Amino acid sequence: MIPIRKYLSVFCLFSVITLTSCASTMLVTNQTKTPGTLADLTETYWKLVQLGGTSVVMTPERQSKRHFTLQTNDNRVTGFAGCNHFFGQFNAKVLAVGAGNLTFSALGVTQMVCPDIELNEQKVLQVLSNTTSYNITAKSLTLFSQTGAELASFDAVYF
Repeated sequence: MIPIRKYLSVFCLFSVITLTSCASTMLVTNQTKTPGTLADLTETYWKLVQLGGTSVVMTPERQSKRHFTLQTNDNRVTGFAGCNHFFGQFNAKVLAVGAGNLTFSALGVTQMVCPDIELNEQKVLQVLSNTTSYNITAKSLTLFSQTGAELASFDAVYF
């Protein structure tokens, strides 16, 4: 027969270990979901919100948002410019946390005709051609030209 004191000691020790491991798990989980973390450049759905200093708003009849995604495994870019889908290659080099060089090449575009588009999608495609660097702050991506001019801003969207 186990004396009650030994039984209580073992029970208390087991409880402390269990509670401690739960508390440390909670800490790690909370640290990985802090609101100040930066979105990833690749594998993120980047929705266009500003083009050349002008806000981009889609009309209700146009449900698809202008966006792009950079795919890490094959350095491909895919996206939607407002009427047509585009695809191509990208090259990124991280220079600092949330900043680096970014270029697009071998861009191809589908050939649909959409006369009701207010924003000329050629401007969206021109942004990609002129991009040489990027900056990520929280959940926003800004693309810059070689002269440092801001070309466009995007918001990260998570589904």
